[in-house]
Amino acid sequence: MRKGSCGPATVALRTQVKVRAAVVKNAHEMIETMGHAVIIADTDGEVSQLNRGAETLFGYRADETIGNSLDLIVPKHLQEAHWASFHRAMSEPPIKDLAADLRARCSDAVK
Repeated sequence: MRKGSCGPATVALRTQVKVRAAVVKNAHEMIETMGHAVIIADTDGEVSQLNRGAETLFGYRADETIGNSLDLIVPKHLQEAHWASFHRAMSEPPIKDLAADLRARCSDAVK
């Protein structure tokens, strides 16, 4: 192999990185254009993405929600139960049902 050239493993890795980046981009675009409210949180319960549907439903803009705890939308009297279930789900994967009907609070405090 001449100096500065890429071997087959490097080319394969670059291809995988490009494919994964495209998948992530497509997933974000799909979530953004869905008619449903979608909020994505990390394993600590910090919001990492929400779509326009969630902004409309909850009344919070993405820039005031991303990076904050899910406590922002969970009513105070339900937070203890929420976090117990959340931590159980995070510690016992795989999660079998990612959708749930939950009581939530909006920015105007309407439940």
